[in-house]
Amino acid sequence: MRLSRILSAGAALAALPLLAACGTTIDQDKLGKEITDKLNSEYSKFDRQVSSIACDDPGKDPAVGTTFECIADVDGAKVHIDVTTTSDDLDVTYETVDMLYDMAFAASKLEPSVSQQTGVAVTVDCGDGVKALKRGETFACTVSDGQGASRGLTFTVVDGDQDRWELD
Repeated sequence: MRLSRILSAGAALAALPLLAACGTTIDQDKLGKEITDKLNSEYSKFDRQVSSIACDDPGKDPAVGTTFECIADVDGAKVHIDVTTTSDDLDVTYETVDMLYDMAFAASKLEPSVSQQTGVAVTVDCGDGVKALKRGETFACTVSDGQGASRGLTFTVVDGDQDRWELD
């Protein structure tokens, strides 16, 4: 059974000129602010914000195609972002590697699908907080019916915009 992505920064791409004052290094503050603003915009619908961001330093005069990583902290979850230089003017693109999931939101979105599959109204508990997961990683939830029976549910992050869950 597949569900649309619950919460994801997705592939956030931007072409940014990020020359620092000296003209040969990437402006880390500008890059951090741009990524933070993009993620905050995406996560605001779930009342989440980036609390800090740290980016590797690709050094002076990075060649076109140089890649490095930024890590954004969102309520303790570490969201990895791959950054690549795209021009001699130090323009960059970036893409989030991790998908951010709000556990309470995930549970609320899973309940209708699980109820439909089982034919019984259920509640789903995936815990609290947020998790940053890469494609192929999983998290566990508990599914309970109204008569006290419960079973596990495994949610898997899949390539593309579709995720998968299955009852244990």
